[in-house]
Amino acid sequence: IAFTDDGRLYVGLEKDAPEDAIYEIDVDGSAGPRLVGMDLGRVNAFAFGPDGFLYGPGFGLNGEGTLRKIDVETAESTVVTDGFSFPSSVRFGDDGTAYVLQTAPPLLWSVDIETGEMTEVGTPATELVDNFTLTDDGFAITSFNAPTITLMDADGAVTDTLTIGTP
Repeated sequence: IAFTDDGRLYVGLEKDAPEDAIYEIDVDGSAGPRLVGMDLGRVNAFAFGPDGFLYGPGFGLNGEGTLRKIDVETAESTVVTDGFSFPSSVRFGDDGTAYVLQTAPPLLWSVDIETGEMTEVGTPATELVDNFTLTDDGFAITSFNAPTITLMDADGAVTDTLTIGTP
């Protein structure tokens, strides 16, 4: 799920191709969902980049993952870069840098969306990561199968691991 800067809402259906899809949802409810496209690379936990395109981690079936760029007007989907192992989410920093979280092994990467250059940021403290957000001074990363959040600073160092309930 992601909003554009002008308030348009997009949701994804992450399934095996060709059933994966992205829809635009009318937030005032006056129109039904608009299908943006199907078979766009199994994107999940996507975000809009500073250029207005939708970016999502393409979760490869055999671990081969990509960062995809999608035009929500034409449904054109292109690979920005590949080489991720089960990428699960993407977020953008204030400077326009894309950050991609991969699940196995757990790693956080920064990606230059113009060149596709990937740089390893750091390794979260949990074994199976799921999603993340940027904080004022780094990242907060959730675990898929444990009630924990890993806090990392901007340089990728783990600063804390928070338990958020009982396992």
